[in-house]
Amino acid sequence: MLDFGLAKAMESPSAMSPSVSQAPTITTPAMMTGAGMILGTAAYMSPEQARGAPVDKRADIWAFGVVLWEMLTGQRLFEGATVSDTLAAVLRAEPDWAAPPPPTPAVIQRLLRRCLAKDRKRRLDSAVAARLEIEEALIPSAPTDALAAQPRPVPRSTWFRALPWAVAGIALGGLLLTLALSAPWRTASSLQGAALRFTPLSFESGGQISPVWSPDGKAVAFAARQNETDPFQIYVRYLDSPVPTPITRLVAGATPIAWTSAGQIVFRSTQAPAGLWSVSPVGGEPQSLHAIKGTEREVASASVSRDGSVLAWWGQGADGVFTVWIASPPGAEPTVYAPAPFASRGTVSQPTVNFSPDGSQLLLIRNAAEGPEAWLLPYPASAANPPHRILERMPMNAGGSPTISWMPDNRHVVLIGDGSQLQIADTTSGTFVRLAGGTTARRFPAVSPDGSGLVFAESASDYDVVSVDLATAAVAPLIATQRSEQMPAWASGSAALVYVTNRSGGPEIWLHTPGQLDRPLVTARDFPPDTTDGFMGPILSPDATRVIYTRLERNGPGRAWMSAVAGGSPVRLVKTPAERDWPGSWSPDGNWFVYLQLRDGTLSLNKVKTTGQADPEVLTASIRRSFPSRMVPVWSPSGDWILYQGTESGGGRLISPDGKTTRDLGAAEAYAFSADGRTMYGLRRLGNNRLELISTGINGGGETIIGSLRSEYAPVVAANPSVRLSLAPDGKSLAYSTVKNTSNLWLLEGLDAVVPAE
Repeated sequence: MLDFGLAKAMESPSAMSPSVSQAPTITTPAMMTGAGMILGTAAYMSPEQARGAPVDKRADIWAFGVVLWEMLTGQRLFEGATVSDTLAAVLRAEPDWAAPPPPTPAVIQRLLRRCLAKDRKRRLDSAVAARLEIEEALIPSAPTDALAAQPRPVPRSTWFRALPWAVAGIALGGLLLTLALSAPWRTASSLQGAALRFTPLSFESGGQISPVWSPDGKAVAFAARQNETDPFQIYVRYLDSPVPTPITRLVAGATPIAWTSAGQIVFRSTQAPAGLWSVSPVGGEPQSLHAIKGTEREVASASVSRDGSVLAWWGQGADGVFTVWIASPPGAEPTVYAPAPFASRGTVSQPTVNFSPDGSQLLLIRNAAEGPEAWLLPYPASAANPPHRILERMPMNAGGSPTISWMPDNRHVVLIGDGSQLQIADTTSGTFVRLAGGTTARRFPAVSPDGSGLVFAESASDYDVVSVDLATAAVAPLIATQRSEQMPAWASGSAALVYVTNRSGGPEIWLHTPGQLDRPLVTARDFPPDTTDGFMGPILSPDATRVIYTRLERNGPGRAWMSAVAGGSPVRLVKTPAERDWPGSWSPDGNWFVYLQLRDGTLSLNKVKTTGQADPEVLTASIRRSFPSRMVPVWSPSGDWILYQGTESGGGRLISPDGKTTRDLGAAEAYAFSADGRTMYGLRRLGNNRLELISTGINGGGETIIGSLRSEYAPVVAANPSVRLSLAPDGKSLAYSTVKNTSNLWLLEGLDAVVPAE
């Protein structure tokens, strides 16, 4: 009740300007270490704050009205799925004036309307006036005759009706005292005597990612789109302008990685030749800067020095080793950075390489299946000054390896750490400090050249489990909440399904049985404290008595585990150690499990007995040199084939359980077997906007197109390879997870005042 919302510092008229720094700000004490902060109260922001107009104490009258409304109705007045949706409701939505319960006095009804007037000129201008209105509501009407003046017992119901108003009056007294002692429109002080201020920067309808600052700190370039099916393009927003300007219109899309001191925006694109491109901030024809031969993952890891003279990226050589490559200048023949103690034969998540502002060092963050590692690489490379490990407590976040941005002191970095929240790390001392917390994930931090500001993306990914009908291709929700539910798998012989969800906080494996309440099946509490980062690809045994899954360890390998549905301690599935055991499938009789394994940098398809702690048998080795496929291996119900995504083009491949016979299939998002194992179903992408559900005979025959689906129903998971089209027990539908992403950009100011002291 004492939180009056998101207040803006009082400013004199002469100090006001239309720049971004005067836009609606969300103020919070800097360096808060708790999980929450005063960022989550957009629902209490007044319309003038949401518009960025000057504010006064009437903004607090509005906030009081919102709190009073919630006390009366028990419901939020303004609420949306995201901060931007909530602010839009504050600006446009009208309260349902019939919502307060019938006993609400007319005086209080009038008070609500006067507190919640969107035009502040029609709003109460004083909390004292609000107090008088409530006191008037609590005073009984004067008696009209002598009989009415006689003492009478007060009915019990009258006391019950008056009690809420007495409580409200007491609460208002506390609120007024708070107003008197500490005006809530003042800027909140941080531990250093400064404050962090949050301002919306870009909220294009299709989302925005990957911001980079101009060298003079007056503009930000980023990737944005108007619809989720559109490719990302480069936009530029000048801080003294209210709207961004589109710069590119490429068919393949574009994502910026740097804005060089030479005045060029460097971006990555898959447009031929795939790699890095450059474009002027005023638009024009983009120019190819450097073609990077390799996967899209390698292109995404690239970094360019601030002067644009050197390019670095994480890539794989002809020998199969992943390491850092250098091209100086961009376009020149690349060379391997040496010495390279960080080189590895395997890599997971998304590696990042970042030049420091002065170009004298590179920060590499990579995960070779043992957890994220941070390496500081002097530049130019020198055997006398070799790379060394830093930030030993490097956190893992939901998106994989942390993304970072250097501060101008060439020592501190802002990164996305535990809980996908902003942190400041000291590359010298190795300390981490929480910069700001919240309930939504942060991504893509970008520190301004002078260190005073930070642009980041506030993102949310809502995974839901859907079901697609195998006769009509109609899609229907199966398990859907405002939290994430993904990686579903039906038991082949029982009406039971498992999936991964975060509805209780961290990732857990839950059991879904139609007609019963869903419940947790495997959680981090089943393992030693602070050792589990998440779970992948759970699947029930045919009789639904056991579940096998991959457990992602904190700073350790990901291993396959098996748990009994009835409870008890988990058991390691595979005895032989490896960097990562990826998800897989049970054999029809429940005696074997087929899965992908990354060991010594080599990816193989293995099968293992489900007795626990068994040695695996390799069916095929060296499936692909780079990151494994999206789809889990699937054992056919008839037991005669195993399907995996094993070709370089991403197509499916059938292999017999003894590993002696193989057959290739066409490319698809994912495949599934029919209940008798004679038919295969697949989801195939048609451009950016559509998918089609197909079926084909396992032993040949014509292909049948069952129907088409919108691209929003593509199978998606948070961590690959975990895509599975799971056949329902009745054989009539497939279950899998989809995702709806939102990502908007915020500007944080006051960063320079909260950098930890050296």
